Amino acid sequence: MPRKQPLPDKGIVRVTFTLPADVQGRVVHLVGEFTGWEGTPMERQPDGSWQTVVDLAPGRSYQYRYQIDGIRWENDWDADDYVGNPFGQDNSVVDTPALERAGRQKAPAKKAPAKKTAPAKRAAPAKKAAPAKKAAPAKKAAPAKKAAPAKKAAPAKKKAAGNVASNKAQGGKTPPGEAAPEGPGTSKT
Repeated sequence: MPRKQPLPDKGIVRVTFTLPADVQGRVVHLVGEFTGWEGTPMERQPDGSWQTVVDLAPGRSYQYRYQIDGIRWENDWDADDYVGNPFGQDNSVVDTPALERAGRQKAPAKKAPAKKTAPAKRAAPAKKAAPAKKAAPAKKAAPAKKAAPAKKAAPAKKKAAGNVASNKAQGGKTPPGEAAPEGPGTSKT
């Protein structure tokens, strides 16, 4: 987590940003809202970590990230919070505390004395519930109307053409009102 040092006499919060030594790189920059998203160089420390100090306004939240070698981005995994950015990644967030006015020290908060409470009143005995009314018997539903039976179609009068042809073949005549079938070997006369 970035180390925060409130400086009420100056009206700022001095924040020390540190990137661990296990992050490898030749050049590291702190980039954030407070730098206009321009890089602020970080210095390599004797233990191999990277560090820079920035003075920020109190009582605000700022987004930031670390840029390594101008191409790789890292978050501060000890940040106060994280917020999604337009590039589908997260930005780290540092929250600066509000400051007390110079010359005024905040008095320790006093706890209000505990209120005396009156002894609990006994609840009145519960009244008996009125007997439940019997439900009226359910009305029987009207029987469904039966559908009218379907009318049977009158049987069609049909004589097989084969019978007519076989009658002719046996020398019979076509019955009156029926036409003789036409086909090979038949002719109208």
